[in-house]
Amino acid sequence: MTEYGLFSDEGCFEAQMYSVEEAEVRRAEYIAEGEEPEDVVIKEMCPDHEGESRADCPECWSESAEDDE
Repeated sequence: MTEYGLFSDEGCFEAQMYSVEEAEVRRAEYIAEGEEPEDVVIKEMCPDHEGESRADCPECWSESAEDDE
């Protein structure tokens, strides 16, 4: 099951959402509370490293760089 999280410039601040729709609802709640829309983004969570997005996970990227050597 794919997990999604809400991210800001500082990283993940809420996770454990299991559909894009569920994440969109939470994102809308943060925006309604005064957060800027561009400051709250939904990203797919890395399945191997807690608190990291799949696309930007520094652990996965460093592991793949080591594999290339």
